Amino acid sequence: NYDFTSWRADIKTCLLQAGLHNKDQTFLLAESQITSEEILDDVSQLIDSAELVNLYQGSDIEAIAQACTPSCHERSLEPSSSSIFKTYISRVRTHLHFALVLDPSSQCFLARMRRHPSLATGCTASWFDEWPPEALAACAEHHLRRTHGRLDGGGGGNMPQDPITEAGRAAVVGAM
Repeated sequence: NYDFTSWRADIKTCLLQAGLHNKDQTFLLAESQITSEEILDDVSQLIDSAELVNLYQGSDIEAIAQACTPSCHERSLEPSSSSIFKTYISRVRTHLHFALVLDPSSQCFLARMRRHPSLATGCTASWFDEWPPEALAACAEHHLRRTHGRLDGGGGGNMPQDPITEAGRAAVVGAM
């Protein structure tokens, strides 16, 4: 079982790789691994600020200072603890990414979105499920209106547009 202690150890490793070594990190977290809401509290906090309270120990702080002090000097910043940690957080923001695998049909999905707004506002949702034909048609029509101005091809753009035939429209809708 994946518990909060395992989560904290794993995310600390990823944060240190991203912040100390400028290594791109993607943390994949599946819904089955969210064994306590504290894990999502942490994810939300990381999305908002890229830092977690009480995560680092003395040796981690020394490693952060050693890795980030040269960057402070390069940017003509005083290597204070504040500027060193800001440099570290900036690196984490650049190099750490989350892939959350959540089931939108689960009973706790909406409650989690309400409790952790950054899961909705600070993330890009990718839906991996079959779309109903009406949704596909609406997306295709929206795209055609945006690129051609109108479904009949008139107006809307700076360049002359060829009219979109019904067969062309059906082909675009079918492709989506």
